[in-house]
Formats: sequence, structure tokens, C-alpha cells
Amino acid sequence: MSLGTQAITNDANLTRIAALPPTWLLPILVLVATVGAWAARLSLARAWPLALSALLWLPYLPGPVPPAFLIWQGPSEALVWLLVGAGVLGGSPLAWWPSFRWAALDPRRAHWLAGAVVVAAAVAGFTAVRGILPNGDEPHYLTVTQSLLLDHDLRIENNHARGDYLSYFAGRLRPDYLQRGQNGEIYSVHGPGLSVLLLPAFAVAGYAGAVAVVIATVALAAALTWHLAWLISASVAGAWVGWAAVFLMTPFFFHEFAIYPDAPAALLVMLPIWLLVCLDLGRKVSPPSLWAVGAAMATLPWLHSRFALIAGALGLILLLRLARGRGVARTLVPLFTVPVMAAAAWFGYFWIIWGTLSPSAPYGEQTNSALGNVGRGTTGLLIDQQFGLIATAPIYAVAAAGLVLMAGRHRRLVGELLLVLVPYFLTASSYAMWWGGNSAPARFLVALMPLAALPIAWWWSRLRGDDETGESRSQGWRALTLFVLLMSIA
Repeated sequence: MSLGTQAITNDANLTRIAALPPTWLLPILVLVATVGAWAARLSLARAWPLALSALLWLPYLPGPVPPAFLIWQGPSEALVWLLVGAGVLGGSPLAWWPSFRWAALDPRRAHWLAGAVVVAAAVAGFTAVRGILPNGDEPHYLTVTQSLLLDHDLRIENNHARGDYLSYFAGRLRPDYLQRGQNGEIYSVHGPGLSVLLLPAFAVAGYAGAVAVVIATVALAAALTWHLAWLISASVAGAWVGWAAVFLMTPFFFHEFAIYPDAPAALLVMLPIWLLVCLDLGRKVSPPSLWAVGAAMATLPWLHSRFALIAGALGLILLLRLARGRGVARTLVPLFTVPVMAAAAWFGYFWIIWGTLSPSAPYGEQTNSALGNVGRGTTGLLIDQQFGLIATAPIYAVAAAGLVLMAGRHRRLVGELLLVLVPYFLTASSYAMWWGGNSAPARFLVALMPLAALPIAWWWSRLRGDDETGESRSQGWRALTLFVLLMSIA
């Protein structure tokens, strides 16, 4: 029945007609199910999740049925089987389960498992929506990549004229620009950083290779975020809750395989945050790590000009953290050498092409940003029904509560996180198109969403009771947190 299909022939009384797959398929499926039950050593006591498959019978019941029965066909059938499989395997004594559980509970390995889960989820998500991707600004970033690959320049007019984009985008794609360069050529309004990042993989595997690069950067961001959530909370369970609150939610999840700079930027943001957390906890940091953090901050503005505000805030915070005591030069030189050189090149990029040092040069007079937009943009970014962060992932409200609790132990770190978040949030909300165009919700906030994992993990780790009454209350708060988490995922 799951491989069959139904159609309604009479809306008044829900008369239906069903088409089932070939009959010869039935004994094969029975054989596969039997072998699977034997291999899993399935007993009657652990077979109860199979009862969930009764939902799939509801659309096929003869005679009049409630309209709600019909939801259990089509895509929802896959959800039912997913729950059945998770229920059966969750109680299975298969050899892999103890190893999986051990890896999930070991802080030295769990962050890599978190990254691997994100890869699997992102690949599944991309496969499910492949028919509508790439879309929005995605093909424009890829066109710049093609210009670099084929013409070794950033001039895109000839690439659009040749239709280079037709290998991955069906339809007419006009150059996305607002201001021609001072040489009269068309340059994309989008920064070249993401296009350069995708170049090697695109040269080898085309659009699929570009998607693979985005997923890989997100997987690394997920692993690093889990590690930071564990460092700050000392709770494995809290780290998993914080990780899930970011990477399994609609706002971030649908950017994990989209050709936008926001998800890769999350990795570059979390590297300086890692350094901040290490400094706050008094952990030692090696010089190569400082060079890596500096390179991350230096790359952010190249992905998008609005990320320059994040890079600047992080650089200032780290400077204030490190500009004391002995050996300041040995710390600041590896941390800021690359950002200073990259900043000079970044401003030079605008000067050479548009004849000005202003990062708004590609937009000409149409920056579409104004302080008058902040009120509407702030409300929209948070609670708009289609694009709002909290509207699509209510678990982020828990992050605000977690920040309050964190301030009791890590006041300076909380202040630094807010110094990164608030100015950027206000800048994003001042843009007239605060929703981010044809993309998943709250795209302009994606780069900073992993920050929420830290206070959420702290919140979870502090829900402990010292007596029977306190324990009961903490269990209630944890149950509520898990409910909001699962509702947000759904």
C-alpha cells in the first residue's frame, strides 16, 4: 500500500480509486521483512513499533472515511516508516548500537558524530527538494564561479549571454547587478568569496560538487558547535540539545545545502567564538590556532559585505581580551596579520572595480537600508509567520533564557556574544528585504544561529534540583524544553 497511490473521484463523499504496485512485488517484500526481522533478532516484546504501520491502512478502508484519514498516504508514509524503523532499531541488540551510543556520549568523539548526522540529514534534505534548487540568488553565485573557471575574471555579462548557467538552472537568468564597474563591465552584486570557495569542487563535479562543499562546511560548523556547547556547559546531553536546536531547525537546516554564503559563514564565525570560549575558560591556544582564527575573520567580509560587521566586532573583542600582559605581540601578530592584509585587499577590490572604497559600491544608490526599517525588520525577523526565527523555531526563545542564566557565571562572555549579535541583527533588520529573498526563513541570521547552542546547552545543564521538589521542577522544565525542541523540528 505504501508503494501504491490513490485519487479522489468524488469530493462529496470521498469516493476513491486506488492503484497498487505489481502483485509479484508482494512476496519479495514479505521475504525482505522476514529476513530483516530475523537479522534484527526481533522479538514480540520489541516489535510493538510495527503497530504504527496501521496508520497506512486508514486511507484504504472501504466505504466512507473521515477526510483526515487521507493524510496517511503520499509523503507522510515515509514518516511513518521512519518512526517504525527508529522504534525497532532503537531497542535492537545489534552490534552497532552500543558503539553508536558510546560515541554519542563520549565528548572526544560525539562532535564528529554530530557532524556526520548533519551530513546525512543535509543530503536527505537536498534530495527531497532537488527539483526546486538552485533558486533565488544561488545560480548567481555559481555564475561567478563559472566566470572564474572559464574566463579567469569576475565579468559575468558574457557568461549570461552564453547561457553557462543552463547546466544547472532551467530558464532565463539575467545578470544580477545594480552598478556597472568603472570600466563599463558588469560585475555581480554578490561578493566573490563563496564563488571562490566553490571553485575547485565545481570544476570537478559541477553543481553537485558545490553543494557538497556547503554541506562539508556546515558539518564542520556542527562539530565545532557541539564541542563549544559541551565546553561551556560540561554536559553531553546539553550539547546535543544545543546542537539539535540549531542544525535540525528549519531556519538553518534548509541552508545546509543551499548555495548561499550564510551557512559557510557560520563555520567562520564559530572559530573566533571557539577562541573566546577558550580564553574565558582559561584554556591555552596554540599559534596555529590563532592563524586559523585570523584567517576565518579575514574571509568573512569576502563572503558578504554585511559579515564585515561580525568580523569587526569579533576582532575588537579579541583585541580587548588579548591586549594585556606579556607576550602580546606573539599573540596579536598571528591573530591579526591575515585580517589586516585581507581588509586592505577587500577595500582595494571595491576601489579597482567601482573606483570607491565603499563596500556599498555594487549597490549604487539602491542600498535599501534605512533606520526606519528596523522596527518592521526586527519584528519580521523574529515572529513573522513565514520567515520569523522564533515563529519557525520556538526553541530559540530558550536561548534567551539560557543567556540570562549564563550571565551569572560567564558575564563577560555573554556581553561579548551580545556585542557580536545585536549590532548585526539591527543592521540586518534595517534592510528593506529583511526576509532574505527567495530562501528559507531568517537567512540573514543564519551565520549567527550556532551561537544559540551555547546558552541552550547551559540552560539544559543547569536544570538540576537539589531536593525532591527541585528535581521534580527541573524534570518538568526539561520535559518542556524537549517538547519545544521537537515541536521546532517538526
